[in-house]
Amino acid sequence: MRSYCIVFNIKMYLLLFDTQVVFDFKRENEFLKGRIDL
Repeated sequence: MRSYCIVFNIKMYLLLFDTQVVFDFKRENEFLKGRIDL
């Protein structure tokens, strides 16, 4: 049961990490679009 909990925590951490990366990528994309428009 304990090892299952650790695996679950790792999965949650990776999920949070992935969403953060995607968010940063989108924000970076918007920034580049804005600069191209200027």
